[in-house]
Amino acid sequence: MKKVFTVLCALMAFTLSSHAELKFHETFNRNVGTLNVGTSDASTNNTKDWYSFSGTGYIQVAEGSLSYAGYVTTGTGNKAELVGNGADDLRQFASTANGVQTGKIYAAAIINVDSLKRNTNADYFMAFGDASNSNMYARLNIQTIKTDESYTGYKLGISKNTETTVWTNAVFSPKTSHLIVLEYEFVEGATNDVVRLYIDPTSTTATPTISCDQTKANAKADISYIASVNLRKGSNTPGRVFVDEIKVATEWADLFETSEGGGDDPKPAEPVIVADEEITFMDPTYYCTFTGETYTDTLTVMAENLTEDITLTCTSPELTLSATTIAKDDADLADGKEIIVTLTPTTASPEEGSSDTIKLTSGDLTETVTVNWAAKVLTRCADVATMKAKGAEGYGWDVVVKFTGEAVVTFIESNMEEGTTFFTIEDATGAVNIDAPYWIGVTLGDKVSNILAYNGELAWGIQPFLAMDSKVKVVSRDNTVTPQEVTLAELKANAADYLLELVVVKGVELDRTVENFAQGSSKITQGEATANINLLAGNPLIGTAKPEAANVTGISSSSSGTVIRPRNAEDIETVDIGAGMEAVEAKESMEVYTIMGQRVSGLQSGVNIIRKGNSTYKVIR
Repeated sequence: MKKVFTVLCALMAFTLSSHAELKFHETFNRNVGTLNVGTSDASTNNTKDWYSFSGTGYIQVAEGSLSYAGYVTTGTGNKAELVGNGADDLRQFASTANGVQTGKIYAAAIINVDSLKRNTNADYFMAFGDASNSNMYARLNIQTIKTDESYTGYKLGISKNTETTVWTNAVFSPKTSHLIVLEYEFVEGATNDVVRLYIDPTSTTATPTISCDQTKANAKADISYIASVNLRKGSNTPGRVFVDEIKVATEWADLFETSEGGGDDPKPAEPVIVADEEITFMDPTYYCTFTGETYTDTLTVMAENLTEDITLTCTSPELTLSATTIAKDDADLADGKEIIVTLTPTTASPEEGSSDTIKLTSGDLTETVTVNWAAKVLTRCADVATMKAKGAEGYGWDVVVKFTGEAVVTFIESNMEEGTTFFTIEDATGAVNIDAPYWIGVTLGDKVSNILAYNGELAWGIQPFLAMDSKVKVVSRDNTVTPQEVTLAELKANAADYLLELVVVKGVELDRTVENFAQGSSKITQGEATANINLLAGNPLIGTAKPEAANVTGISSSSSGTVIRPRNAEDIETVDIGAGMEAVEAKESMEVYTIMGQRVSGLQSGVNIIRKGNSTYKVIR
């Protein structure tokens, strides 16, 4: 969380002198929530703060800061969160008259791609600009990489304005912090400025290795001057991207310059304890905490001139401290002592949230730290039946669950344009649909667990759960679920018992008015019962020939029990009509006669006459 040492700074009363000549340094030492929206102000040239010049889905500040070895940061503050579509922000660091027009200019930042979308379209999320609502140069581009149907990595690239992007060869994995440096070099002429990208450089590299540059395909006009750094979350931003510790300089070394103290520290005569004034526990994704989950934060305690040790106490049973005593010499102003504060909420918070105080006492001296959190009820479900039962209690954030059992993915539907995945999981107790807004890498046959989700609204009689993050755990792959054998009549009569479960209906006849399978629904018949096969876009059955009769496997996807969704070609097993009737024979009563009219107990070789109810069939075996 944000570490604020206002009192300490006043006591120590010295100023840090910096050798770094930075044009701009953004640590996002701001409150969690919307990054400053601002308004365009020509008189100040937008140098006061960030200005959102496009869209209303504003860029957010998320809790927690990023770090990278060898890159000096403040170690405090938060970070920018880029996710979803609809915002362009800029921060102007020079007036238009003083914008950089010659030589080189660099922008460094720590980035962490937290999750990926099922979308391979490229987009840019950071750039240099001229402080206008256009003219984004030295664009840092990103693209999700698809390998063997999985979306597990991304590439970075560079472009000057809308030039063709030059991509890195390396593919990077999510959830890892990287240091990137954008470079724009002004070259004499009209269309020959150069942009370069460095990934994970070191401060000791005199001539850093270029990850990629754009010296060719250079037909676009050069920028007149650079006066701003821009952030952007676009429609093709691959999931969630975090950005932190942005520095702008005209000398490479300035990006890595350290700060030094400005003289001896004055020693306060009176004993003093200095600590964070406030700790706020919050999952940065959901802006709350959940009951039963564990959260930790670090409380740094500093002190001087103490005559007794520091005792730490708190009253809430939901809070624990890694130590309740700090030796007076361990909390020296120069280093301080770190205490791990752990929160495990057990009950839901009131509307205004929950709070407690940590008291730090040494002799007659007492300081307090306020601890805040807002907990929502989270129900852990060891099986699918418990999850479904909880879902029947309400919709939205009123019902948040974590599936802690293990279930197999039996069906997958993906929407590439929206980057979403819908999948069905099944265990011995039932099946449920999961709507995942971010690609989480599951495939058919995966055994999964650790699904955090809230209850969606009932649609077409089906209760979906919406996954709240991409942290679904894949326990194992290539698992199989044995489909339940039912008749169409049983499926319709007991639709709720089979909803979303994997079933097989043997010996059905297919409507061959259209000879090939097509997207959408087509009729199937078993005796007097009818239903539909429903094929979604991309199903490999589409365009293949329909058999006259088949054993059909798929998900029972209708609350009326009249729709089956096969997943692939293996789910349609061709059989002859005779074999199909045998499959029904065990389920439903019928009369079998020879061609001469003699009633027999079962199907005979040759021609059989089948009578069931008022219907008569001729079956050749």
